[in-house]
Amino acid sequence: MENRRIVLFTPYYPPLINPRSIRVKNLISELINLEEFLLITNPMRLERENSDWIREHGIDLSPQFGNTTQKSFARRLLGQLIWPDLFVLNSLYQLFKYIIKYRKKQDILITVSNPVSCHLIGLFCKAIYNQFWIADIGDLFDSKKTNRSFIAKYYENIVLQKADRIIVNSKSIYEYYQSEYKINTNKLSIIYNGSMINFEGLQSRLIKPYKISYFGNSYLPIRPGIAELLILQEAISKLEESGFYFEVKLIGRQNENLINSIDCDRIQLLEFVDSSKLEIQYSNTSILFSLANINYKGLPSKLEEYCLSGLPIIYFYSSLDDPGLEYLEGYHPLFLFHLDRSKVDELIEFILKYHEAGIKHITKNLKPNSTSWRKLLEELNK
Repeated sequence: MENRRIVLFTPYYPPLINPRSIRVKNLISELINLEEFLLITNPMRLERENSDWIREHGIDLSPQFGNTTQKSFARRLLGQLIWPDLFVLNSLYQLFKYIIKYRKKQDILITVSNPVSCHLIGLFCKAIYNQFWIADIGDLFDSKKTNRSFIAKYYENIVLQKADRIIVNSKSIYEYYQSEYKINTNKLSIIYNGSMINFEGLQSRLIKPYKISYFGNSYLPIRPGIAELLILQEAISKLEESGFYFEVKLIGRQNENLINSIDCDRIQLLEFVDSSKLEIQYSNTSILFSLANINYKGLPSKLEEYCLSGLPIIYFYSSLDDPGLEYLEGYHPLFLFHLDRSKVDELIEFILKYHEAGIKHITKNLKPNSTSWRKLLEELNK
C-alpha cells in the first residue's frame, strides 16, 4: 500500500486467547506483507513477541478484566461508573501518544472493539484530521443491556455514521445495522472471527468418560448458560444409568450465576488454557455444544471454529430468529435443541450415535466470508 500506513488500535493481541485476538491475528497476517504498519496496544504481563511494529502505551489492563469468574464489589462498581468501558483512559492516552509521536497524514486507522472506547480514537481523528477510519465493531455496543443502553446506542450510531468502513462478524449484525441505522452496504463488510486452531492433522484422542465441551465465555443476561447445563446434566445422568459415562466441560470464563448453579461433579470448569492446551481439549472432545444467545443479534463467536473441527455439535437456541440456525445449515452432524421445546431423549440418541465421530478437518468454511481483510486493503489501495 504505497505511501499509506495502517495504524491498528486494540488491546486484544496474542498471546491472549479469545475471538478478538483471533481477528487481530488474522488481520496482522495480512498487514505483515505491507511496507509499513503500526500496532498500538496495552502493555501486558504475558510474554509477547518483540517486534518493531508494536507500541505499548497505557497501563497493564487485561481485556478479560470485565469478565472474570468472580468479581469484587469494587470491580462491579467501576464497571457501572466508567463509560463507555474500563479501557477509556488507556484509549485516550493512546490517542494522545499517537497524535504527538506517531501520526502521519496518510495513515489509515483501524480500531477494533471490544472495548468500544477504542473507537473514540477513530472518532477524534476523523473529526479533527479527516483521516480514513475503519471500525471493526464485533459485538453490538448495547448488547450488555445495561442501564446505559440508550447512551451506548447513541454512541454506536455516531461510530457507524462517521467511520469510512464498518466491519462486523456476522450476517445477522450486518442486516441489523442496515435496518436499524440505514447504513450503506458499500461501507459494510462481514469478516468472521476465524479459528484459533488449525485442525488439519489434529487427531481425536477419545477416552472415557467421553467429553461434551463448550469453548467460550458466558455472560448475563445475553448468554447465561444455566438452562443448557441442567439439560446436559439430565442427559448424562440418564446415560450413566445405562452404563455410558460422559463429562461436560466448559473452557472459558463463566458468569457467577452459572458457576453457582453447578451441583454435579460431572460438570467441570477450566477458565484459561494456552493454544497448545486448547488443541488437547479439542482432541479429547467427543461432542461440542454452544450456549444459547438470549435476545441478541450476533453469531456465537466460536461457531466458525466449531464447524472447522468437523466435530458433532449440539446447538442450543431460544428463538427461531437465532442467527446460528442459518449459519449451520448443511452442517453435519448437528443437533438443534430449542430450550423450551426439544426433548432430552432425542438429545441422548444424538449423543450415543455420534460420540465417537472424532475430528474431521473441514478445508472450506461453512459460510465463506463475504469479504476478507486482504480484499478490503486492496480496495483501499486503488
